[in-house]
Amino acid sequence: MTNQADSVVGLARLYGDLQTGRSKRLRQAARLTQADVARAVGASRCAVASWEDGRRRPKGDQASQYGAFLESLAKALQQQNGAGASN
Repeated sequence: MTNQADSVVGLARLYGDLQTGRSKRLRQAARLTQADVARAVGASRCAVASWEDGRRRPKGDQASQYGAFLESLAKALQQQNGAGASN
């Protein structure tokens, strides 16, 4: 895929995660606060709260950073759960 197509797919995935509440569930599963996420993606805590409750959508660089953060969080949690299951 091209970078532009990757961006569109990434945004669609991010917006789906926000709409279904997956982003909030991932954050909570990782025991992170909205402030923790905000610092990681260069946003305010209020912005993260408004993304999670559906009042707003992240745009531009923040959308890219937030999407990448959620993907890395999902992978880390999956690895953690996989490692925990084998112990």
